[in-house]
Parts: sequence; C-alpha cells; structure tokens
Amino acid sequence: MDFFNHGVKQRQANNHKHAVNAFRKALATGNPDLSPKLFHCYFNLGSSLSDLKEYTESLSIFTQLLTKLNLSPNSSPSITTIQATTSILSIRIIHATFSALTAVFLKLSNVNLALLSIETVMKMNRELFSDQQMDRVDMYNYNIIMRMVSRQSEAIDKSFEVIYNRIKKKNESDVEKWKKLLLFQNEAIDVKMKMNTISLNNSYDKSVDVVCVKYGDKYGPEYVSRLLDGVRRHTNTNTNTNTNNYNYNYICYTDDDTGIDKSFIQIVPLKAKPFASSKSTKPAGWWHKACLFAPEHNKDNDGRRKIYVDLDTIVTGSISNFVDLNLGKLGFATLSTVGMENEQRTEGWNSSVMVWDAKPQLSIIYDFLNENFESVSDAIYKLDHWVEMVFYRANSQVVRIDREAVREYKSWKSEQSEQSEQSEQSEQSEQSEQQMQTEMIISNKIKLITFPLEPKPHMIVDEEAWTRKYWLNE
Repeated sequence: MDFFNHGVKQRQANNHKHAVNAFRKALATGNPDLSPKLFHCYFNLGSSLSDLKEYTESLSIFTQLLTKLNLSPNSSPSITTIQATTSILSIRIIHATFSALTAVFLKLSNVNLALLSIETVMKMNRELFSDQQMDRVDMYNYNIIMRMVSRQSEAIDKSFEVIYNRIKKKNESDVEKWKKLLLFQNEAIDVKMKMNTISLNNSYDKSVDVVCVKYGDKYGPEYVSRLLDGVRRHTNTNTNTNTNNYNYNYICYTDDDTGIDKSFIQIVPLKAKPFASSKSTKPAGWWHKACLFAPEHNKDNDGRRKIYVDLDTIVTGSISNFVDLNLGKLGFATLSTVGMENEQRTEGWNSSVMVWDAKPQLSIIYDFLNENFESVSDAIYKLDHWVEMVFYRANSQVVRIDREAVREYKSWKSEQSEQSEQSEQSEQSEQSEQQMQTEMIISNKIKLITFPLEPKPHMIVDEEAWTRKYWLNE
C-alpha cells in the first residue's frame, strides 16, 4: 500500500488522525521509493499533528525535518545556508516548515521562536522569492506576534503595505484615493483640522442605541435576549436621574432572528453580502461588526450614542457610565487589551465593547472594507486589528473604557484565585473566591464581564452561582 499518497488523501479530506497514521507508516517502511517524498512526508505529518492540536509532537516532527536539512527551529538560517540545500523543492519545504512552526510556537506560547520563524519566512520571501508577499495565515500570525512583542507600529505599517499592494493590482489610482480618505492615517491630512470638526461636547439626542450582532449559528437566540435583557433590567432599576432621561433602544443586527425576543428587541437584518467587494458571502462573524459603522446605520448624523456589546458578555450592572462617557474629539471608545489574558499584549484595542456617537467620520471603518475587503482580509484576520489601523494616527484620541467596569472573565477569575490563595490557605478557599466574586459584582464596580474564547457563559452556569443570577435572571 502507498501509505504516503493515502496520507495525503486523508489530509485533504481533513481526516487528520488517519493521515497521521498513514504518514507514520510511510516513514517506518524505509521504502527507497519514499526518498524523494521524505521531506513532504515529514511536513505533512507535522502539519496534521498541528491540526489535531498535538503541538509538542508537531514541533518534534518539524525539528526532525529541519535536522535532515542541517537546520534548526531555534535559529534563523542564512540565505546562503538555505541555498546550499539540494533543490528548489527543499527550499520550498523549508519555507513552508518555518511558516508552520510560527503557528506551532504561538500555540506553545514561545513568542521569541515564533518571531524568529516568521522573520525567516519574510527573509525568504524577500531574498529568494522575488519579494513574495506573505499569505493570509502568515500575515495573521505576524500581526499577533508583533503586537505581543510591543512592535504594533511595524505590524500596522506592514499590513498597510500589503493592503495597498493588493489594491494597486486592481487599480493604481485607488491607492492614493484611499490613503487620503483613510482618516488619521495619511500623513498629508491635517489631523488637527479634521479633529476640530468633531464635536467636543455631548450634544447627542436623548436616544441611546444598545446594539449587538448575531451572525451564523455560533450563538443561539438566548444569547441575544439575555444580553439585552440584562442591560434593560439594570437600566430600569438604576436611580441615576440623568441616565433615566434617555430613551433606550435595544437592537440586534442579525441574519436570523428566529427565537429572539422581539417584544423589546428591534431587528436590523444583516446583508447577505456585507461588503460589496467581498468574494465570500460569509466572512468571519466578527467582520459584521464593521457594518455598525455603515452610513445607512448612521444616516441621521444626529450624534446619537451607540453602545455595542459582544454576545458572549454577562451584564452585572448599569451601563449609565457608558451613556454619559465623554468621548472627546474622536467620538469613539473601546477596550484596551491591557490585563486581558486572552490578548497577551500590552497595547492595542479589543472591540468586545464599543461606544461611539453617530458621526460621518467613523464610517471609514466600514467604507474602506466595503470596497477593499479582500485586500484587507488578505493582510489581517481580526476586526480589532483593523480598528487599530484606522485610528493609529489618532491613537491617543481613542477613549479607553474603564477596565474596572468591563472585565475579561479569565483575567478576572485569575485575580480572584490569587487573592483567595493569599487570604485563605484552607478548604474554605473555593468558597472565599466565590464570595469575593459576588462581593465585587454587588459593589457595582463591574458592569460587564466578557467571555472571549472559552469558556462561554453557558459552560459555567452549573459551577458559578453569580452567573445564574446575572445571566439566567434566576
């Protein structure tokens, strides 16, 4: 049996367990006919193990592959060393291996070696492959790594370089057009003049839109109803007279409103194709958040306050602080990544919660994507990175939402565990942790608790009593 070709077919069918078994058997046979396929066999085996989240084993296989080429994953080879390999096939395998290793090292939380790997890929692109641009996966990993090592500005510059090169291939004149239109990004724009056109006072009308986005089937309708009902409950019981003067609208942008409580939730249908330039009708769900800034959703230009919250969020207090938040010159606020365990970086933005006033200046978030989505999504993977890029020149003008008001669950949980261990070294420590969590919520410091990645709220309701009160309203 040709185990190698069988493994390739299994891998193409995403049957990675069968692929791993086949590639291992191919390597174990010692068949001379396998020799030309040896590097491919190791590479495919390491890749399938990575797809199975067996990252340590995957690293071992990729290391064996590089060792056979007299290279190491722990150092970046010189171009001369790479060229000394026997064939262009070997060079391509080296390139693909360092690309794959980038993702593996990220999963193993070895940022330094991940950086070394992606820099090797970029060096080979530049010097061996006629300045070949990185593909989507490499660009995604590059953006993550550079932000983790506090080199965000380099990531942004590189991303714009890739985006504008993509746009240039379609229409060279569009590049200059978008450079000029991209607010705060083009050095030629008089930033101060632009900034001064934005109101400094809270002149928005007395309506507040609390909005969320549900796309696809990742979250059920109960996530919409529980989130917006949580905001409504805490708003209605709030005694702040200033906040109670506002008229709250609860709005869900969705492609499927089945099961959503429409007794108080307004439905705004999402377009089947959110961006005119998109080849796919189903881009990743988070990109649909950009549609909130489309001109048609801010057409009245009335400065109305908008508050967006991710579905995987539990409301634990009144959001009156967000209603009265001074958004300054830019008119936009979001979360800082500082202290977020899932982000692992000390600079940048997280769009789990956003607050803005309906003004035309912010439509650039959507407008650029609407005409250039494929070019942008070739360079970056996350909406958060796009928001950072749009406002990079005006970074200091983005208002940071109070970290005490919005907490990321894992980080908050870790802090409570540490405090519990310090104060209790007995069997009561678990009870103490739960008590501290509840007391902090009751103290009204925390308004929202976000759940990026896992766990999600429905996964912990049996373990943590406070979630049943605030999320299930029991």
